[in-house]
Amino acid sequence: MKIQRFSGLISSVGSVIFGITMIGWSDLYVPFLPMIFAIILILGGCFHLCAMGLAFRPHRLPAWLYVIPVALLGMGFAIMYADKEVLTAQYIVLMSGIGLIIFALNAWIELWFIYKFNRVPVKATPVDDVIEVEAVEEK
Repeated sequence: MKIQRFSGLISSVGSVIFGITMIGWSDLYVPFLPMIFAIILILGGCFHLCAMGLAFRPHRLPAWLYVIPVALLGMGFAIMYADKEVLTAQYIVLMSGIGLIIFALNAWIELWFIYKFNRVPVKATPVDDVIEVEAVEEK
């Protein structure tokens, strides 16, 4: 319990200090914003791919659902590696906003599939299909 309070206190103080520096010296952060937005989108795409690949393991999801995280990855890498003369700050913010909306929509779709999978009862193994095997005695 003390570790949680301590880590919460450190993250709160760090957030306040970070926010004050962003307000006071915003010029320092402008060159890093495209990279930050790109990393957020890439991590979001990786998160959804891992969540759909691991969390839904006993169930199969439709293939079209994997397009959304791949699009997030593509948007993130486009922001990260595109020429900044072509991809202006306005487009970077627009792509980041669209990516975050897509991230949220994908999370809602995943929650709907979780609800759908939890509502359907799991089929039990029929007892008639079980074959009893007797132990073989050695001589």
